[in-house]
Amino acid sequence: QLIDAIFAHVEDVKQHLQITDKATEPAIDSAKKPSDVLMTLIRVNRELSRVLERPFTPSDVYRTVALASAYATRIGALADTAAYERKRKPADCYAKLEQCLELVGAALTKRGETALTERGTPSDIHPTDVYDLANLVLGEVAFLHALTAGAQPLHAFEPGGIGHRLPSHVHQLSRTLEAQLSSLR
Repeated sequence: QLIDAIFAHVEDVKQHLQITDKATEPAIDSAKKPSDVLMTLIRVNRELSRVLERPFTPSDVYRTVALASAYATRIGALADTAAYERKRKPADCYAKLEQCLELVGAALTKRGETALTERGTPSDIHPTDVYDLANLVLGEVAFLHALTAGAQPLHAFEPGGIGHRLPSHVHQLSRTLEAQLSSLR
């Protein structure tokens, strides 16, 4: 559905710009796996991100992970703030968020729900990839929050996360979220 919606938007833009070129639809390849589709979506998303007025930054990712951490706190997942580690790269953040996605998936499966699984890590991680994965983690943690009876609501004014952030800040908060999600077992 998402791909169809994006396609419709692209067609609207093409019509508005009076672009008449049509792409030929490739034949279905039965040898493709879901991870192949994920890798294609990552490539497409990178291309779409290049046309943004402002590219995604570690600060954007930090806000998303902070929101996921706030949701986790509301369902009783408590952990001390992880220590700050210098010189972290987007790939380090991506790896931690993959672990977070796996942990929240296990918590959802434990509750009898279907969880997202991410397969096929790109070899060259870009900030937009980290942002996309952070949003997947946020969605799953928010879903877990919705399933948790008695979970306190999240207030519109939280979480913080304003200011300039580095990948090391994102990595620190992702490690904190990982510890929170580990406590749910």
